[in-house]
Amino acid sequence: RLLMLEGFDVLLAENSTQARELLSRNQVDLVVSDLRMPGDIDGLGLLASLEQDYPELAATALLVTGDVSGTAAGSLPVPDARLIRKPFTRTEYVSRVRVALAQRTG
Repeated sequence: RLLMLEGFDVLLAENSTQARELLSRNQVDLVVSDLRMPGDIDGLGLLASLEQDYPELAATALLVTGDVSGTAAGSLPVPDARLIRKPFTRTEYVSRVRVALAQRTG
């Protein structure tokens, strides 16, 4: 919702099933998912699905995690630059999204 306040067009999914459905029906520039997204798969599962079906989105997808210790996040098969750790500031979040979008559009 922060992104809406910044003027971004946003599609919201409550779970991984809805996320995959939205991806199949809409043109999307960036995926931001919670690592612990509810549904039949979590954020890592969604990322794996993106890598198979939408590799261009997988390359810049961002994962949000509440693990502030860095222990679990450090063991994830995801570059640190693609993790957004909670709590985060609005400025930090929007900045990370803008960077990811810039990488996508090159």
